[in-house]
Amino acid sequence: VCDSLGRRHMNLCPACAFCSLKVEQCQNIHNLRRVHCKTGSFIAYINPQISTQHRAAGNKTSFPEPLEYFGTQVSRGLRPEYWCSLIATQGCDDPRVMLWLQAEYATFRAGDVPDKICDSGGVQHPTYCAFKSHQCLQQSLYNQRVIRHGCFANQTYHVLSEEEGKEEVRRWHQRFLSLTEG
Repeated sequence: VCDSLGRRHMNLCPACAFCSLKVEQCQNIHNLRRVHCKTGSFIAYINPQISTQHRAAGNKTSFPEPLEYFGTQVSRGLRPEYWCSLIATQGCDDPRVMLWLQAEYATFRAGDVPDKICDSGGVQHPTYCAFKSHQCLQQSLYNQRVIRHGCFANQTYHVLSEEEGKEEVRRWHQRFLSLTEG
């Protein structure tokens, strides 16, 4: 279930994604519409009320407390290497990865263009998954720390296209496979 704000509502339970969208629509979000998920890139999202209700029902999935580690958020005390390996092996559509990406994306508050994803290298990424894949790749290849920076309207960035973003994800996947194959 995707919406016109570019969010893919998480399906934590059989109806959670649909309920998340409906709650958002009922909470005075002007003109929020359901859209086909195949029409673009979307950021994983779950309405906080739905997430809370789901957790209260006994599921252990939750938004963990973030901790700072080399410019990235670490969830549940797990190191970035864990999340990098999960992105590489499971992809960004994996429910655990989606929740982690959403939690990280939602906690960042900087810049005057909050819906854009910029990094310390002056690159603007089309998706948060592409940014995290780039971050993992740079750390792996060059031991280079890439951190998220706020995007500013008066600055120039190297803007990656959707295809270039997908290529970053593919490159990280290939690099990880080459590391694990020895």
